[in-house]
Amino acid sequence: MMKILVAGSKRGFTDDTLCRAFDKIAHDVGGAIARSGHTLLIESDDPITFDYHAVEGAIAQSTSAQVEVHRLFEHARAYGTTPDKTFPHVHYRTPPFQIEEADQRLWARVGAVSAADAVIIMGGRTGTATFGSAACDLRVPLVAVREFGGEAAEVFDRSLHCYQSRNEVQNLLNAVRSPTAVTDPGDCIVRFTELWARKNAYFLSYAHEDDAIADHAELVLRREDRIVFRDEARLRLGQIFEAEIRSELARSDTYVGLWSRHFSESDWCRRELDWALELNQNRLRPRRVCLVLVDETPLPEELRRILHAHGAERSARFAAFHRILREEI
Repeated sequence: MMKILVAGSKRGFTDDTLCRAFDKIAHDVGGAIARSGHTLLIESDDPITFDYHAVEGAIAQSTSAQVEVHRLFEHARAYGTTPDKTFPHVHYRTPPFQIEEADQRLWARVGAVSAADAVIIMGGRTGTATFGSAACDLRVPLVAVREFGGEAAEVFDRSLHCYQSRNEVQNLLNAVRSPTAVTDPGDCIVRFTELWARKNAYFLSYAHEDDAIADHAELVLRREDRIVFRDEARLRLGQIFEAEIRSELARSDTYVGLWSRHFSESDWCRRELDWALELNQNRLRPRRVCLVLVDETPLPEELRRILHAHGAERSARFAAFHRILREEI
């Protein structure tokens, strides 16, 4: 289960119809979060906000809805849209005066983002911009609903090429762009968020003589909170083992082969590479096939079209994996 932070507001809206539509979408998203068993994170209880109406939707869906409030000690009101409902609070102090002038609630907003597995923003102005910037800087998956304008619309436009690069979310993208135009917008937005926040998985293929290099590669990936599959078996167990490897490849977003003399001489490593290429060419996972060259062994001509990076030295290998991470699809 996930912790999903919602943020945004209808501040500046003058059209009553638009305000009601905003409230309904926020209510539906909160209900969908509760229905899915996720925890709803919020920072505000102002009726003008996405937060407020999402909580109303969560409570309407389930009296046991999980809601977590992140707010300043000094905030005027304790949260509670119903008098008999008390939510757990995480409190923050007011930032130093130099920062307070720009955003008095900065610590609470950034703290809420850091506690979240994903962030959904809708409408909003300065405060919503803080949530969006914090999510980007902390690498928390961010979903921006476009229809109600504001900061969220700007984030959506900047993020559209990223959203379009993920095949599994394409049939839900219209719900994020124009939720009032689809059936069950709350469920669609939450499902989009679940898919968008899914951690990328990597399959490491290497010769066992290169175990130490594979350990370093796995460490780099896990530090960036990625899932890593690697073949550590010393003995091959025929068709059963082959089926397990193919299954792990099919669950991976990126195949990375640690190309070396040992890799090039290993029939098994070359077979894993061929399987990855076959799946990729059939538009299946893994979506990317990459090679990191961990010694001076040249790549054959037929493999030079594959994305590859030099990583013979530890520092170069570190840079190669961070390039692969930056270019995730």
